[in-house]
Amino acid sequence: PVAGMPGIQYMLDRTLLRPRDIIEFFNLCIEQASDNARITRQMILTAESKYSAGRLTAIADEWRGIEPLVAECAQLLRGMKATFELKDLADEDVHTMCERFFIEHYQKKSAFLNVAKRHCEGHADASATQVRLALLNLFYKIGPVGVKPSAQEKYTWSHDGVPTLDGLGLDDNCNVRVQKTFRKSLNTNEGGPGNRD
Repeated sequence: PVAGMPGIQYMLDRTLLRPRDIIEFFNLCIEQASDNARITRQMILTAESKYSAGRLTAIADEWRGIEPLVAECAQLLRGMKATFELKDLADEDVHTMCERFFIEHYQKKSAFLNVAKRHCEGHADASATQVRLALLNLFYKIGPVGVKPSAQEKYTWSHDGVPTLDGLGLDDNCNVRVQKTFRKSLNTNEGGPGNRD
């Protein structure tokens, strides 16, 4: 067992139930097994690290034409709890990221970069909260996070048929959950309340 569940269930839990994802994960497990007769728990966990990093790279590549800064934006999630409130992305970290994007990526065409530029220029419609919401919309749309708008609601995921967060009236208090596929590559902390998927 891995984390108290059969190995195959653990693996499926870390995919979006797409055949290509489970095949990729399983192939990485086979690589770890090489000459062994069976795939062990440690082999699955080692393969998961490669799988997770590969999936993060893949979505950054897939969305590069629309949003070239996906990989850079995702770094803001690094080291966060797997489940957190949007306001836990600290104002200072948001501001530092916006300044870096403003300086290093000024010429790129990016909807998020436009928000970052406006934040650096002090526009009222680009406060730290607005930047966080823009990031949330991006992460939600491309898949790494789900959102729980209020305590009474369940988590919503773009791959479950709700492609955007439009009309949900989200604010800094909404709960965000990093999808299990991406947790290893983002080094998210599994601890914290409400972390059962």
